[in-house]
Parts: sequence; C-alpha cells; structure tokens
Amino acid sequence: MKVLKIAPAICAAIVGVAGFEAATAGEACRPVAAGEIQRQWEYYRSLKGARELVSDRYQCMQVESTAAMVCRTIPGQPAHPSIVIRTIVQDGRGVSLKMESDTAASCEAFSGMMKEFEALNQKVREEIQKRGGGEGK
Repeated sequence: MKVLKIAPAICAAIVGVAGFEAATAGEACRPVAAGEIQRQWEYYRSLKGARELVSDRYQCMQVESTAAMVCRTIPGQPAHPSIVIRTIVQDGRGVSLKMESDTAASCEAFSGMMKEFEALNQKVREEIQKRGGGEGK
C-alpha cells in the first residue's frame, strides 16, 4: 500500500478527531525561541502541496509532497507557541507515524499538549490498521 494513497485519509483523521496528543510526551522539554517555531511553519508552508486547515486550538497543514501533518498552536492555547510535525512513514514493517515537536512555551503546558497528541496518534494508528496499512506504530 502506498503512503500517498492513504495519507489524505489519515491526515483528515488527524484533524477530524477531537482532542490532540503527541508521541514525545515523555521526552525532556527544551524550549526554543518563538522565531524557530515560525521558521519551521514557513518551511513546511513552502513545500509543494501544503494545504492549511484550522481547528479551535491549532492551525494545521497537510503537506502532500512529504506525507506530513504539521500543527502549531494558536494564541490562547496554553502551549503557545508550539509546533508538532507528524509524518506517515512506510517501510518493510508497514506504515507508522513519526513525530517531532518544539515549543517556546512552558514545559508543563507543552507536556499536556503532547499527551493529547499521543492519544490522537493511537486513534490514527488504529485507522491505519483498519485501512490495511500494516503495523501502524
């Protein structure tokens, strides 16, 4: 199964599910400058096939050329400014999610946000498995 074939459906599931979570919730928090969050956002926005989507707490974009879903917090969200990049990866074991994130906010708020993304990632893994995408790690 091709990653690009299932990527739009998975990206829709990422945005469509209420409550976000992250796979790096247990990692050490090392805040970066707020300008770095903006720089990363602009980089992904410049890629071919970037399409923006907005929810009540996040501004996201699906990047078809890299099978990535990039979300950043919006003002008012406790972990603002933060960014989370999730990429669908296909290898010999199946399809999985790779997640990277950065914050310029407090580590406590960032950790809470990442726990939300973790729960969402589990739902995405289940969706990948349902669609026959393999392991879905």
